[in-house]
Amino acid sequence: MVNKRKWLGRGLLLLAFLALIGISVSSLLFSRWSRIESLSEPEVRQRFEQILEQEHLQAPYLEIGEDGKVSVDRSLEGEPGQKLASLCLLAWEADRGQLLNMEIPFWFVRIKMNRYFNLGTLTTALAGDWDQIQLKISVEELQRRGPGLLLDHVLENGSRILLWSRGESTPR
Repeated sequence: MVNKRKWLGRGLLLLAFLALIGISVSSLLFSRWSRIESLSEPEVRQRFEQILEQEHLQAPYLEIGEDGKVSVDRSLEGEPGQKLASLCLLAWEADRGQLLNMEIPFWFVRIKMNRYFNLGTLTTALAGDWDQIQLKISVEELQRRGPGLLLDHVLENGSRILLWSRGESTPR
């Protein structure tokens, strides 16, 4: 009995240690992959237009209607299994005057996803409404879409979300 308790205690300690390492590594990686800036509205508008032009982003794969329903433009899909390098996010929070710029390597997206990448968290976080939108998309759908614009959405308060994927050969 004492031996089982000893092993259980060691196991729990090891589990807590591994969880702490996982949280630390995730925090380190996200701090390297993201940047928050305080900008004026004209500066932000210019930044969004620059990204759209530099990345050659045109028709969005996903659109969120006024009723919160999501439509997917399947005509933008290509061959399955296209190689993606990263998912990029530019999110303007109008109420705070902050711009979040994030680029997440696709290998990390693949590791962190169960079956779907939940884009709803990105949109609802800016809207402050966590129960509103649940938008899920699979890795396979992202790869069929290939590099390009995934979402360009403006909320009622002026906040804006631009989400796109980069291919392995897409210039930065």
